[in-house]
Amino acid sequence: MEATKAGPTDRSWRMTMPDSLHISPMRGQLRYNLLCSDYAELPADCGCRKPVTLYYEYDTELEVHAERHTEGWFQKNAVAAGEDIAVVMLHYEGSNNTKVLRANRLAVSAECNLTMNTDFWVNAVDVARDIAFFFVPDTTGLQYTNLLNNLANSIQTLIQTPFYSDQACPAGELRQATLAKGDTLIYIEPNKPVNLYAFSFTNLMAGGKRSFFSWSRVNSDFHLTGYVPGGLLGGEQDHCCTRKIANWVLASDTAPLSTDDLKKEVGIILGAFSPWPVPPDPLSGIVPITKEYGWMAVSVNPLCDSHGLTDPPNDRSTGLIDEKVQISLFDLSGRLLRQWKDVQKPGDVRQFIMEQGGISPATGIYILQMSGECGHAVHKVILK
Repeated sequence: MEATKAGPTDRSWRMTMPDSLHISPMRGQLRYNLLCSDYAELPADCGCRKPVTLYYEYDTELEVHAERHTEGWFQKNAVAAGEDIAVVMLHYEGSNNTKVLRANRLAVSAECNLTMNTDFWVNAVDVARDIAFFFVPDTTGLQYTNLLNNLANSIQTLIQTPFYSDQACPAGELRQATLAKGDTLIYIEPNKPVNLYAFSFTNLMAGGKRSFFSWSRVNSDFHLTGYVPGGLLGGEQDHCCTRKIANWVLASDTAPLSTDDLKKEVGIILGAFSPWPVPPDPLSGIVPITKEYGWMAVSVNPLCDSHGLTDPPNDRSTGLIDEKVQISLFDLSGRLLRQWKDVQKPGDVRQFIMEQGGISPATGIYILQMSGECGHAVHKVILK
């Protein structure tokens, strides 16, 4: 903002992202829900529980500048300020359960012959209020009030306030900060979706009196990354078997970290859990990431693929499991070949099919569908 002959009145320009709320609609999100294959929901009493390791980072760069022009006799001043707030949190759908993982703020100002109006700075409670509104639009109920109080207390406790001010003429500040960075381990259960969110709020202003030049800017970046180990964890039933999965979302406004920098950070995280369908760099071990959001999945054991109800791994019993199921066997064209009703769920589906006989040809690729009290699943069976 630059002005000459602007008169004796203090003038200012302010920009917030977004215009009316204290959180930006351009948020980051990863969502997890435990489902059977074919997107059939797995009933909650089936005893599956999967660990998810979540990684997050939010960086910001703020720059402000304020100077007054020297010509003329009358008093002149200039001011510029900026703040950026980040909140990373978990939200468990269908409940009022939220957890703030990190919350922080960076604030800078340049004051040239003028003291900042403190009303410009945003209260952490205002940020909590709009996050609560995002989850509970009805602000009149007890659910909204309880969530607001929980968020406000958490954000106020976690938030630190790095504040930098230059009061020379001309005045300027350039600061970078990592407002949120860390990892956390959670567990997902059937039919209980969990979300990892990165919220942010940006507030900029520039102004002065009579003849001045002032401006402010912000650049930020973030990534969210998650990893779910595959296979069967100790004591799980066969239908809990899954591939290992990783997903991510990232974005950058060129600084402090570029999009390529963030892709490398995500690739480093994924490299620690190799192998993946995309091989890591042989020297650095970094998994190449080509997109700003995506996912990867790979089977950790050929006997325990992504379809849930599969053969058990070698270190598990191959005996029968005490559950009644219906088993349907199809060829690749979808034609029903055999069907068995009200049979005990086999521990080894290949062995079960071969013992039943009557499959022609006896070798090939087939589709098996299994349905029972704990839901249903579909998987591929190869008979040799």
